[in-house]
Amino acid sequence: MWTRTLIGLVTAGLLATPATAQEPPWGLLQARDGTLYVVAAGVRHRIVPATAPDEAIAAVPEGAAWESGVMADAPTVPIQALTLTTTPPLAPTAANGVIELEGSGTETSRQFHLSGGNYLIRWTATPKSPAGCSHHGVLQARGQPPFEQGIANELIRDGGRRSGETRAYALRPDDYFVNMSSGCDWRVIITPQAP
Repeated sequence: MWTRTLIGLVTAGLLATPATAQEPPWGLLQARDGTLYVVAAGVRHRIVPATAPDEAIAAVPEGAAWESGVMADAPTVPIQALTLTTTPPLAPTAANGVIELEGSGTETSRQFHLSGGNYLIRWTATPKSPAGCSHHGVLQARGQPPFEQGIANELIRDGGRRSGETRAYALRPDDYFVNMSSGCDWRVIITPQAP
């Protein structure tokens, strides 16, 4: 699997540095569930990519590819957050309504706000090929302490559509997003429930 190969290459590059060498290079790792980490000075930091319009991305100069995941020419000074000024960030979706999310394959959803309490989380997954697909997703909170709840973990062995649901209890008010690692087209509906 590509992810395992990447993790092996980056881990070897980051951890097998001789004691007399300079500080190990920065690296980017992706876990099997799709979570991204930057490894710097032997510490991993979970990251959630920012969403930006194509024209904003095109305006940023492109450098050489880091195909092994090791950022060989990473800066020696702390990296500041990338600020995109071409369009204002989208406000989180209203807290008390039904949240509907759609996507295809492995991706992180838009951010939305939940006002806290109990929620019913329904999902559907439609394979892109007759062979089927794997479908794994989690609900994650932006705040601290970190929060993550599984939504789906299915291996669909045919081309048929699959659906399921789970319940989330006593969620704290926070901004949330759905992190999907999937080979399917998918939909998630989050509905508030009475206490």
